[in-house]
Amino acid sequence: MPNRYYLKLWVINLAVLILLAADRLTKWLIIQNLPHEEVFIIGNFFKLSLFRNKNIAFSLPLPNVLAIIFIIIILIFLFYFLLKSYASGRVSLILAVSLVITGAVGNLIDRLIYGYVIDFINIFFLSVFNMADVLIVLGVILWIVNLNHWKLKIRN
Repeated sequence: MPNRYYLKLWVINLAVLILLAADRLTKWLIIQNLPHEEVFIIGNFFKLSLFRNKNIAFSLPLPNVLAIIFIIIILIFLFYFLLKSYASGRVSLILAVSLVITGAVGNLIDRLIYGYVIDFINIFFLSVFNMADVLIVLGVILWIVNLNHWKLKIRN
């Protein structure tokens, strides 16, 4: 494969490391600076506030030990799929899976350290979330777009 392909992989790997570090840093900053208060960015519409989220996706309650086991099992499948994506050479798919893994690892680290996930971005009509959640959502969207693109390519 050409050198450009490997350069793209290096950029993706570096980017996900930087994004994971940014996730950790933002959570640390929130814990240190906003343990009991809120910062209103745009009135009540958009604010930053510490929320200790003991639930999993879609606010489903699950004991922390089971959540950790569940997340690790999902990560094993995601890493397997990431290896398959590397073998396929599809850079956009590698990026999509890497973003989902990075977000999942960021939230797993919270669960292992604190027993809950640190959420802090509060937009009035959404659940409180964090940077790792944004990475997961962006990765899933990119994954879906990627799969639809390949389906169209196969049909044509």
